[in-house]
Amino acid sequence: MDLALECTSGRVTIGNFGRVMGEVILVGTCIVGSAVLEWRMRPGLQVEPVPTLLLSSASFYMLQMQWRTSDGECFLDRMSAVMSGLLTIPWRGAVLIFDIKSWRFYAYDPEKTRDSPLHRGIQLHRIR
Repeated sequence: MDLALECTSGRVTIGNFGRVMGEVILVGTCIVGSAVLEWRMRPGLQVEPVPTLLLSSASFYMLQMQWRTSDGECFLDRMSAVMSGLLTIPWRGAVLIFDIKSWRFYAYDPEKTRDSPLHRGIQLHRIR
């Protein structure tokens, strides 16, 4: 049956530049409009301080970091770190961290002076 079909007229066009540009303008207008609306509805919104740059924004807001900070120091348990893309390995008194998102290695010497439950986790504030 496929061999019997033959198209002798017509034109097949995939995509239309005018429509693509219309979509780009529509999306850009929606983004700018949303930003202006947010700016007008919340004029005094303060910028939240970010205690660590190792976490993506989704991980940072999902993990509710107010429960994981103490005196401006940021801590994270190992399973939450794995879910955030940070693989940790204790090695010869140091902690090695591999960041899956940026493909970087970090290392730090953990503080052993405090006995808080938070200090048993990964000390994100020690990584610079």
